[in-house]
Amino acid sequence: MSKVQAYTDMNVRNLKPRKTRYEDKVAGFPGLRVVVQPNGTKAFVLRYSYGKKYRKLTLNAYQPNTGALATAQEHYRDAIAALNRGENPADAVRKRRSGNVDAGDTVTAYVEMFKQQRFSKLAVGTADYYATELDRLVDAFGAMDI
Repeated sequence: MSKVQAYTDMNVRNLKPRKTRYEDKVAGFPGLRVVVQPNGTKAFVLRYSYGKKYRKLTLNAYQPNTGALATAQEHYRDAIAALNRGENPADAVRKRRSGNVDAGDTVTAYVEMFKQQRFSKLAVGTADYYATELDRLVDAFGAMDI
């Protein structure tokens, strides 16, 4: 593990993958870690003890310039509040993901949001290719809740 450091989006973005998965501690947030996979994927996790067991809760994935660090810190605070109330934070996450979703939280809605946010930055051929592949996803999973 690396030394504990305060993170900014740039610090997280600059974490390089290694041959094996590793975790970096985030200063000022006990238990909060940045996990870096060998393929370069990054996520924020919380390491905590509950019921005499050491556990890991994935808070959110990291995408550059999306506010993922702030979101992780918000989820971290919610999880710590649950622990302070004597609850397992993973139970709250399961409850949130169990079907109590907004009507707009479907594959179709997220694909449309992605198209609006990203397609203008893509070359025409790339956008056409992405549109074809995303349409296949929508056909298969469109109404499914996220």
